[in-house]
Amino acid sequence: MNSNFIILNKEKYLLSYLDTYVLSSIPKNNIIYKIKINDEILKLIENTIRFNINKGNIRNKHLNESKVNVYLLEFYLGVIYDKKIIINKRFLSSIRVLKEIKNMLNGLEKYYESCKE
Repeated sequence: MNSNFIILNKEKYLLSYLDTYVLSSIPKNNIIYKIKINDEILKLIENTIRFNINKGNIRNKHLNESKVNVYLLEFYLGVIYDKKIIINKRFLSSIRVLKEIKNMLNGLEKYYESCKE
């Protein structure tokens, strides 16, 4: 895989950060959020890799799926923050990285739309 693909590197960092600081602090009675967050970050990485490999309309599908994964991650992180499971600093760090990823995905979308015209 192309190690120069900046979005993928950000997603790997986010996976490591979430695994180390966020998922480990989720108690067993809220295990569903731990599972959902883990699934969404892995799906985000999978869709980014699929986007990088494919061409044409299927590429747009994976780009849109990646954006959905980012929004769901933001939602789940917001829920566990509201339940006071994670502290403010970790929540804001996670959201900051997700925002960077979202901005990069939006930039990619604009770039490929301009290439079509």
